[in-house]
Amino acid sequence: MSRGVILYGPPASGKDTVTAALRTLDPTFTLFARLKAGPGRTHGYRMIDDSELERIRHSGEIIWANERYGATYVVDRGALADSLVRGVPVLHLGQVEAIAEVLAATPGTRWTTVSLRCPREVGEARIAARATGDLPARMIAWDRTEPLPNADLVIDTALTTPGEAARLIFAAVSRTHSSDSNRYTQPQPTDAWAAEAAAQGKVGTQRLLVVETVPASDEVRTALRISAGAHVVVRRRLILADEKPVEVAASFYPASIAAGTPLAENKKIRGGAVRILADVGLPLEESIERVTAERPTAEDVVVLNIAADEPLIVIRRVSAPQGREPVEYAVNRMVSSRVTPLEYRMRTD
Repeated sequence: MSRGVILYGPPASGKDTVTAALRTLDPTFTLFARLKAGPGRTHGYRMIDDSELERIRHSGEIIWANERYGATYVVDRGALADSLVRGVPVLHLGQVEAIAEVLAATPGTRWTTVSLRCPREVGEARIAARATGDLPARMIAWDRTEPLPNADLVIDTALTTPGEAARLIFAAVSRTHSSDSNRYTQPQPTDAWAAEAAAQGKVGTQRLLVVETVPASDEVRTALRISAGAHVVVRRRLILADEKPVEVAASFYPASIAAGTPLAENKKIRGGAVRILADVGLPLEESIERVTAERPTAEDVVVLNIAADEPLIVIRRVSAPQGREPVEYAVNRMVSSRVTPLEYRMRTD
């Protein structure tokens, strides 16, 4: 299966800079130069005139076209197909609809979609520094750029260096592994992580770091939909592959549910925490996951034995019995260079 990267974001969110860093990291990553007809910069585009644009419009070659800054930008079918054969194209897009069109046109390709963002004032300063004379038009384009709801990675380029962003993207593209989240929301006969690691040819273990009852933070309270001042039981584990730390996992449960059960005991649970929830009539039947790219905290650096600039992939999962309030909030902070990012699959009824 061919592979490609879509960098999505408003003007000056860092698409060119991150693409250059990817190219430095691995030369198989190459900017896909879109066709362009009209004024403005020419670097990074394949320039055409209006007559050629009209010919292409009638040829059926256009996957996506949009107009901006008085010019027309085109993703053309033949050139994109050629780039997918030669390497890993990096395609810059700024419209959600464009991504859908590209995915539909290339069914045999696994695209990694990356949402690049930064504060508006940072973007404005970057545009002003270019001195291209079109700041107002580019800020209008900035404001019209919609959030990308289902990106594989979300990277804030004001907080993440181009090199860090490139490493995150490289890991997501080149080390994909299919993982079934049901392992962690349904009771299993064996340790879920041990089974997943074994499928990757590794030995998976985990160490229980702490089990404690604490006041719920705002993040946890919002996820579990519990009242201010409520307490939660938190179970923190260090996840290892071949004895090397790869992840810190924390699971939070309302104290009103977990108190007096093995969830609140400072020891491992045979069959996992999800078995206890199922035993008390609270099976995890609905889950929502959110995946982000983040910098490590000072605690992450120590516990995971990583550098302060090592990017983390963070998965936050809220789980609940069907039609009821959430009973588990899981936060998994994974070292991007040591894990295989998840590939999500859906079944439609």
